[in-house]
Amino acid sequence: MTNKDIYKEKALNEYEYMIKKKTPSKEGRERFQNIGYIDLPKLDDIIETIHTIINNCNNDLEIQQAKDNVIIPLLMTIFVKDPNKQSPHEKEIKSKNPDFEKLPTKNGFYLNKGKITRGQKHKSKSLDFRFKINDIVIWIVAKRAKGAGGGQDNEFTDVRQSLEDVILFCKKNSNDHFWFICEGIIFKNFSTLEKMVPKSFRNRIYFTDNINTSNLRLIYNG
Repeated sequence: MTNKDIYKEKALNEYEYMIKKKTPSKEGRERFQNIGYIDLPKLDDIIETIHTIINNCNNDLEIQQAKDNVIIPLLMTIFVKDPNKQSPHEKEIKSKNPDFEKLPTKNGFYLNKGKITRGQKHKSKSLDFRFKINDIVIWIVAKRAKGAGGGQDNEFTDVRQSLEDVILFCKKNSNDHFWFICEGIIFKNFSTLEKMVPKSFRNRIYFTDNINTSNLRLIYNG
């Protein structure tokens, strides 16, 4: 077996593994159709296409170019979800709060070392919404815990991490407010999270499981 054959086999094995480990998303199907295909091909057809592309290459450079220019874009088109697509939870929140600005997840807004930065990922999740009320900028973390057991524990840990970053931000900045809109049985009692908030910030950090946020708006309109 030549070096070219070894490289081809390695490349094919790599992409076969990627394909078989993933399920095409709804968004991927739609984008695949939008670029001229009637329907998403079967996984075996995708693998056969990649075999054909690589087998037509004559050297390592051509294989690398094929991977970069053809194969990876093909797989991205099929399998990668739209990073700015809203989740059902986010859509529901937006429908109840049309004045909310949905923030992007790609190149999103993150709390990082006491600042809100754009595109610099941090250990806490990106901020989900932003809006103004009485000239106060309010940033929103939205979370819906599904299932039970460890999954919910992870959701709670994510919110707690975001809260720690919010508190650090409040220590360094005096104006912006934060709302945590959290749904799920694990969030029914917010006392654990509320106890983390220093008294001096309790008029800037709020929690609710009501997605229409009417209870929080009363605080500002009273």
